[in-house]
Amino acid sequence: MIVYAKKKTALTTSLAMILLLTSTPFLSKLPIVRAQTTEIPREEAFYMESWEDPTAFNPFIPNVPSFRSFLEPLFVFDAWHFKLVPWLAESSEWISYLTLRIKLHDGTMWNDGQSLTSADINYTFCLPIRKSEITGVIADLWTYLDHIAVVNSTTVDFVLKAENPNKYILTQTLTQIEILPMHIWSVAETQYASLLDFTNLNNPVESGPYKLMYASVPEHRTIWIRNDNYWGEPYFGLPQPKYIVNIVIPSNEVGNMMLEKGEIDWPECFMPNIWELWETKHLARGSWSTNKPYYMSVSYMTGLMIFNYLKITKGDAKENKTLMRLSFSSSEVKVFHAIRRDN
Repeated sequence: MIVYAKKKTALTTSLAMILLLTSTPFLSKLPIVRAQTTEIPREEAFYMESWEDPTAFNPFIPNVPSFRSFLEPLFVFDAWHFKLVPWLAESSEWISYLTLRIKLHDGTMWNDGQSLTSADINYTFCLPIRKSEITGVIADLWTYLDHIAVVNSTTVDFVLKAENPNKYILTQTLTQIEILPMHIWSVAETQYASLLDFTNLNNPVESGPYKLMYASVPEHRTIWIRNDNYWGEPYFGLPQPKYIVNIVIPSNEVGNMMLEKGEIDWPECFMPNIWELWETKHLARGSWSTNKPYYMSVSYMTGLMIFNYLKITKGDAKENKTLMRLSFSSSEVKVFHAIRRDN
């Protein structure tokens, strides 16, 4: 299946990245999650450039890191093949003109051991109804959505307004919103006047194949460790890298140098004449495209129903230039700039 990648907000419709938080008084008040050590084996880690410091793990706070291996949506959108790929959801069906029925995979679970159910879906999408600070696409959906009905613990119905239905916006939103753990966020509602004050930094509960191991704003670094008890293993397998490390890099020049030296595996910056790395310098580097032009206008990554995301391929692992793969079983992501590694 498809590997998760960093999600951008629904307002992000170009390759422009979100600026870093620069409010020093705000940052100084944040607790920082720390592991006993940040020394991890290089051969077990996939290093990714990030443009955001780990100031919070709340998807509703602007300009914070977002990582789809942490929280998951019901569906991801394969922009290359133009199709929805079920993720938390097992299936969807229009049971009437206005009603979309979604069924969860069996065994969906949060990393604290509690089941992820249709109640979590209902809770997540209904947040804007009672919390005015929750804005963006999840709030805009209610222009077209009449109500959500929980059928049972694994099945939920999205019912559109008869006078103003929009199936396309509903479908898009289902790929953009990550489902939240109701048992955590409902408690946060009682603790914070605004959910935008909930940073969710201390041992955040998530459903994805990676969980937070270490986060440091002063070090501009976040480390995720693979969750070997991931609920999705029977469906997708486990990702190969044991660790994913997000590093904030100050400029394109620094990022390009780090890629050339093998210090990062996935940069998010533009590299002029990238083909010189393998054609002239004979380095084990590559782009996802094996043919010219290497700078094709393709999706930045997969996930949202917006053409800003990575090309996803299925069943062509032998063609991939990246030997250190972010792969689930039989299919994988082709990274725009990546390092070929022997291990």
